Amino acid sequence: MVYERLNSIHQIEGLNGVPSGTPLGGRKTIKVSVFVRGVVQGVGFRPFCYRLAVSLGLDGTVRNTGKGVVIELQGERDVVEAFLKGLREAHPPLASIKSIDIKCADFPDTNGFKIVESEDEHGNKTLIPPDISICDDCLRELLDPEDPRYLYPFINCTNCGPRYTIIKNLPYDRAKTTMAQFEMCSHCESEYLDPSCRRFHAEPTACPECGPKVHLEDHNGVIFNDEDALAKASTLLRQGKVIAIKGLGGFHIAGDAFNPDTVKRIREVKNRPAKPLALMMRDLKVVKRYLKVTSEEEALLLSPKRPIVLLEKKADYYGLFELVSPNISHVGVMLPYTPLHYLLMSYYEAPSCLVMTSGNPKGDIIAISNDEAFNKLKGMVQAYLVHNRPILRPVDDSVVMIVEKKEKVIRRARGYAPMPLRIRENLPPILAFGADLKNTICIGCGDELFLSQHIGDLDNVNIQDHLEHTVQDITTLLGVRPQAVVVDMHPDYHSTRLGRKYAKQHGVPVYEVQHHHAHFWATVAEHDLSGKVLGCILDGTGFGLDGTVWGGEIFFGNITSSYSTLPTFVRLAHLEHLFLPGGDKASREPWRMAISALYSVFGDDVLDDCDVLKDFVGASVENKRLILNMMKKGVNSPKTSSAGRLFDAVSAILGLRYFNDYEGQAAMELEALAKGVDDPNVYPVAIKNRISHPWVISSKEALKEILTDLSNGVPKEIISFRFHAWLASSMFITLTNFARIYDVNQIVLSGGVFQNRLLFTLLFNKLREFGLQVYSGENIPINDGGIALGQAFGGGLIHVFSNSNGSNRG
Repeated sequence: MVYERLNSIHQIEGLNGVPSGTPLGGRKTIKVSVFVRGVVQGVGFRPFCYRLAVSLGLDGTVRNTGKGVVIELQGERDVVEAFLKGLREAHPPLASIKSIDIKCADFPDTNGFKIVESEDEHGNKTLIPPDISICDDCLRELLDPEDPRYLYPFINCTNCGPRYTIIKNLPYDRAKTTMAQFEMCSHCESEYLDPSCRRFHAEPTACPECGPKVHLEDHNGVIFNDEDALAKASTLLRQGKVIAIKGLGGFHIAGDAFNPDTVKRIREVKNRPAKPLALMMRDLKVVKRYLKVTSEEEALLLSPKRPIVLLEKKADYYGLFELVSPNISHVGVMLPYTPLHYLLMSYYEAPSCLVMTSGNPKGDIIAISNDEAFNKLKGMVQAYLVHNRPILRPVDDSVVMIVEKKEKVIRRARGYAPMPLRIRENLPPILAFGADLKNTICIGCGDELFLSQHIGDLDNVNIQDHLEHTVQDITTLLGVRPQAVVVDMHPDYHSTRLGRKYAKQHGVPVYEVQHHHAHFWATVAEHDLSGKVLGCILDGTGFGLDGTVWGGEIFFGNITSSYSTLPTFVRLAHLEHLFLPGGDKASREPWRMAISALYSVFGDDVLDDCDVLKDFVGASVENKRLILNMMKKGVNSPKTSSAGRLFDAVSAILGLRYFNDYEGQAAMELEALAKGVDDPNVYPVAIKNRISHPWVISSKEALKEILTDLSNGVPKEIISFRFHAWLASSMFITLTNFARIYDVNQIVLSGGVFQNRLLFTLLFNKLREFGLQVYSGENIPINDGGIALGQAFGGGLIHVFSNSNGSNRG
């Protein structure tokens, strides 16, 4: 479970003669030391403690340490208990308490309650707060002409603003942030030192007199400062220009989303012909005008995290967004989350809907410094809206969707990272290097798993360097020295190579966790599952234990509640094998998978007997024959059970997509085609090899029915829906059979294919109606962005059991 407010106090027994279960003893006036762990720095926690203690008339102190917050209290027993009750129930909204430990203490008497200087310790375990959207109080002050921070684009307080992107080290104090270079004026300093003020020890505190400045530089080198910069930027955006905007975690490339020429230019300079572009809309009213918004989606849009939320297009405005997200039913939207965004879009009236895509050339790291932006984005943008508050580490916008009324994180970054996941097991320090696509890293230490922000796809050497830098950055920030490294089994993954390199340099062991096992482990860890669990893992590709390429798997796992024995894994079933002609190239060219799928139906005569192949655009007769010969001879055509590649095959068979411009495009367009369809007919489910494991879920019969429907003129929308329903039914029948055989009532659904709302909803509801408990990733991505966490958890347990004398347990 991700940290939430506690309902009880963790009590420590037998300290200073205090009996177990009565941590405050029975004396009328007492002295206690309270140690609080969690997200308790940079969120207004100390001033909250100060105000609470003063209101109750308690004496004592509160201070930050590298591991948490220490509160020393002196007063009557009942009053101290009232303080502790308030600590649990009324702490600041951005605080997240992991534990409260109490013991009697002996410290000098104090007169009143004070906030004292932080302690600098090694072995940091204080949780690092993520960057948070501007709060309502700061927004009100921003637009108040009487406020000293009126129209100041860097207004913030303890309840909002930059955190993770400016922290150099813990404990979280101004001197250890990128704000150290800005000396506070007397007004800001008075607020910073006033425990009753909302800006008490708000480390990024600043105002127009002493804080960061904004300026705009256009393509002619002309510079506009402060308010003129924002006004000029808004004018340029209204004129259809493309500009770079420096935000919390890096630069965006921005332009008017409703100006076709502007969107086309952004696609051209980003070399992004079809991949959906993220939008920022002025306010909720604009969002609701064009898009469907549920109550859960509205809450997420307005939350302090302010992620990009995937929203369904309204039918009347479908065409308006066709250049932004072509051929799919949803578009990613966020609301302004910094004061600069609010000023730009509301006060200075920039277009009501902006494309806000990452500020980087295709495949590179998002630019974070002004010089980096000037170099990387030269020729891509026509002006730069920049400021002089340094960003220490790049953090992209998070991407989230709501499915079955639950939040599902697709890309975990701003607002979420680096908040940890709490687990039951205490692990030694573990470092997991993740997958090659949507890479993240994860550090396990004690009962916490710290999943990094989104790093990117590792086919670019700059992203590989960024991965190594992130490892150094987060291990230093957390004060962790990994005792073991975990990598994927794929020998050619860049992440595997870099993980082995790190292990060799630091003299620590390396453990491999199979790709789909890691997907399974991630969901098990997030939901704290134990006992018997069935896992259905559907994704693109992953190196399998049998030498084939996996991607459509059903596992059985038996997990003891205390992890006293190493959990067992059995591969119970998989999708029928297809050839993967050309290896990874098949994922970029769905027509190859279509030939592979049709070859499984027609055999060697596929080119002569299958009329569908004659319509394939962009695939010559010679290339088709070459692919057929590769499969016949087994040349660069490994076998795969991948659900993702099966989606590619069906998309190409229906003539939707022969070449992918971005990962998952064919599958996303196939899903969008079925939007709104409800057809009772389901293609036949066929399961082979039921005598032994693994069972094989055949796709041949469904493929034959698809071809029959095509020849009979059945609309492609209906065929797409029937395919989704067939896959959901196939998994449902297989899972429920195994649930009976193994007496299981817990089901895990993971892997990137389950980002398909239609497929997930069909299977989820079938399983739930059958009476099974269904779990899937919510705060942890079910795509490869969650692999590192699954590796850290599963690999950490392997490391513990490989060193069963217990000396390596943390």
